Amino acid sequence: MPSPLYTRLTLHCLSCTLLALALNGCATADSSTASENRSSVFPELISSRWTPPAFATRPVTGETATVLDACVKTANALGYSVSRFDGARGRISATRRQTALFDSAREDTLEITVTVLAPGTSQVALVLRETTETSGSDRAAPTAAASLVRDRGRYDTFFARLEAALRPADTAR
Repeated sequence: MPSPLYTRLTLHCLSCTLLALALNGCATADSSTASENRSSVFPELISSRWTPPAFATRPVTGETATVLDACVKTANALGYSVSRFDGARGRISATRRQTALFDSAREDTLEITVTVLAPGTSQVALVLRETTETSGSDRAAPTAAASLVRDRGRYDTFFARLEAALRPADTAR
């Protein structure tokens, strides 16, 4: 005989499934048009979750080696610790871990890719991710949730510091 908890979970899952099927069948427009619209929008919604925003990629003036060094300095200045540096491929990974109240923690990851656009000009692509972890309690299991940061301010801060790091010392005054 199944346990009462198993029975409740099964009924809950079944009712959620039936509700989803009922709502999926509701359409105010022609059903063929609605399903075509849903099928074309759905992949875009899924891919947007993992695709960095357009403002996360910017051109900068400087040779690749100089830009890579400036990216490392910028990451360090923002409190990140560089965990991987691949100068040949133009890739840098860095992390920053912060503890928070109530037994939770947050880890920010920074992934930088530097590519050559033209001699003296490079493109910097930045991906910021945020992972929040909770330790759980007697009733709840520990969880971790990761998401792509879409706040433009954090990207603007990185690129402003990067531009400052790329400026020669005599023009920085």
